[in-house]
Amino acid sequence: MKKVLVCVLLLSIVVGSISAVGFVGGNVFVGNDSFEEDNRETSIDQLGLVLSGAHYVGETAGIGLGYTIGVGFASASYTSGIFEWDVETDPVSFNASVAAQYMVGLNETAYIEFGVGLGYLGVTSTYSLLGEEYVALLNIIKFEMKAGGIITISKSLNIGAGAVFSFPLAVTGTFDSSSESSPPDLSFDSGFGIKGYLGTYLKY
Repeated sequence: MKKVLVCVLLLSIVVGSISAVGFVGGNVFVGNDSFEEDNRETSIDQLGLVLSGAHYVGETAGIGLGYTIGVGFASASYTSGIFEWDVETDPVSFNASVAAQYMVGLNETAYIEFGVGLGYLGVTSTYSLLGEEYVALLNIIKFEMKAGGIITISKSLNIGAGAVFSFPLAVTGTFDSSSESSPPDLSFDSGFGIKGYLGTYLKY
């Protein structure tokens, strides 16, 4: 988690120092990430808030670097065989991403942007099954594809919205109880994620 944060900050500083157009602000998002491993399916719903920005090289928007970092309130559910259960408490999740982006100006007040990159989701949750308490620690590295738009409201204020589609590349973590523990690296079969966001940005 700390390494992801440091990388996002360093990349934004380096690219920001050579770019002429940029956006920075905050997003509210809702989303779902799910994956299957062995005979268990995990589904994580999120509502969260992230710091979001993008830096573009050149005098007009074009090729650049986008990033997000923030937290969410997640509700996780697990399905194993005939059993399906929800976590007893809503866990707090950590989200971060970095992406290569391309922005196209439709006119002086409207832009569309596309991006591909990597995302991270970290979740800790506690639940009970058949009288036994489990602690789930999950770290998900994802390949992400983003599509969105930005509309200029005033000289510096902008409103943006869009969607992010993702596929898990690696899932690490553990499902621990008093009697058993899963291996650190989970062997997942498939997975998919989708996230919608709405935010406000300052242009500089």
